[in-house]
Amino acid sequence: MKLNSDYSLELIDDEYVLIHSSADEVDFSKVITFNEVGAFIFNKIKEGKTKEEILDDLVKEYDAPKEEISKDLDEFLNDLIKNKIVYEQ
Repeated sequence: MKLNSDYSLELIDDEYVLIHSSADEVDFSKVITFNEVGAFIFNKIKEGKTKEEILDDLVKEYDAPKEEISKDLDEFLNDLIKNKIVYEQ
């Protein structure tokens, strides 16, 4: 996975907000915010970790069954890919 370099994640008023680098391409009616787990995943992708490494890190960090975390991770990554925030390699 590779992040679209046009996006950065910022913490604004205790909320993680995904910001596009080009203001003329931003649709403010569709602001993307992440919770703490989403930001955790985003930052792991930014570090260059694989899906499997991210899953392992999530299992270590959060107290939930691996199968549930894996399912949620798949859904989150699919949303990022669909919105061209992350590219599959």
